[in-house]
Amino acid sequence: MTVLRQVHGADVVRVDRPGDRSGTCADAAWTTATGATLAVRTADCVPVALYGYDSSGCSAVAAVHAGWRGLLAGVVEATLAELANHGIGHVRAVIGPHICSSHYEFGAADLARAEAWGGSSVASTTAWDTPSLDLAEGMRLALGRGGATIDTELGRCTASDIRYFSHRVRDEQGRTALLVCLEHDESAGEAGD
Repeated sequence: MTVLRQVHGADVVRVDRPGDRSGTCADAAWTTATGATLAVRTADCVPVALYGYDSSGCSAVAAVHAGWRGLLAGVVEATLAELANHGIGHVRAVIGPHICSSHYEFGAADLARAEAWGGSSVASTTAWDTPSLDLAEGMRLALGRGGATIDTELGRCTASDIRYFSHRVRDEQGRTALLVCLEHDESAGEAGD
């Protein structure tokens, strides 16, 4: 399994075989290698699984960790560009559980940076009526900019759903993992049998 050392940046690595690049400082990994499992860990940041294919039908998957810093740094767009540079298109996304805007209080200076990046739609308010950041909207914007289509948005908040870890709200040290892997298609060789 490839587990990255996440640094809230925009670096993306290609994984060529199972376990390759594990421990690399990056916030996204992608692969076309069958059996290579990619993992990102979150405790309020947004985990995203991406999948697509090239013109010959070769599939690819990616795992992306995007906190607000990584989102603004362009980790989603960098991952989608890396896939496109290798001929992978028709990319679809699954957005995992993350902190929702009603619980994500955000400072004015950082919120201004986020708005400069994504416009006023990324600004929101908490349940107690203080400024907050809407990570889900930011993710939608980044995926749209990169040409991906959202298949599933789980819509689960790590702050309010105790099934997931929340560092910001409950100061938990654990992490929720998103795993993606290309499996071998057992039926592929059976068409002529």
